[in-house]
Amino acid sequence: MADAARLSSGARPRARRLASATAVAALAALPLVLALSDFHLSAAPAALVLSTAAGALAVSALALQPFLAARAGARGGAAGRRRLRWHRVLGTVVLSLVVAHVGALFLVEVDDTLFAMSPDGPTRAYGAHRADRLIATVILGATYRACPSEPGRG
Repeated sequence: MADAARLSSGARPRARRLASATAVAALAALPLVLALSDFHLSAAPAALVLSTAAGALAVSALALQPFLAARAGARGGAAGRRRLRWHRVLGTVVLSLVVAHVGALFLVEVDDTLFAMSPDGPTRAYGAHRADRLIATVILGATYRACPSEPGRG
């Protein structure tokens, strides 16, 4: 009887993790599928398709960041540190995807990409400003241990 209780209690966290991973994969896939099924990509160069995919995946991954950070803060100890590590890894993935997105746009057309990122561009450099903030956030996150978050903590 005790063995059955141990097996079922060990199976619950695994089932919960599997359900969470499935939900995350579905939520990440939805923007990707929507972006890649757009008609403007039918005759597009491969770099534009790569840029679109990287941008869609970056948005999905970025949406998960607050949840990982909140769950890390809610749980102390090793579980919290593990979730915080995943938060940092995902942040690095987001930054890499943004760099891939912009880099692929540069491969398609340098002048259009520079114009789109300029203050006079069609997006008023909205994406460029967000990328600046993302880079600043990654730098702050990478140097977090060097900066005490509360007085008296070091």
